[in-house]
Amino acid sequence: MRRLALAVAVLLAGCALQNRFEVIVIDPGATSARLELCGRLPEVLPRTAKGFELRRRSDCRGGGQVVVSFQDGSSVVCPVRFVDGGLEAWYRYRVEGGRCVIA
Repeated sequence: MRRLALAVAVLLAGCALQNRFEVIVIDPGATSARLELCGRLPEVLPRTAKGFELRRRSDCRGGGQVVVSFQDGSSVVCPVRFVDGGLEAWYRYRVEGGRCVIA
């Protein structure tokens, strides 16, 4: 019985609602991106072939931003308007010409 309960818990954890934060970076020189959400510590977005992307479980309600940093010391901010811990969403941005737009 314990094994069954453990198996169910593992399966449910794999099905947890996730938010996807994706930033496609057209501008050259991007070095990193971080997610600042709900007043918590920033999380680093792993690099992808086209920019940066993070998938994380939804565990707060609120807003924040994705900050993309560049080699020259500049940064571009992509606003995250609202995240709800009970919903799954895909936040997709494009950084081009020194600004962030919803992709």
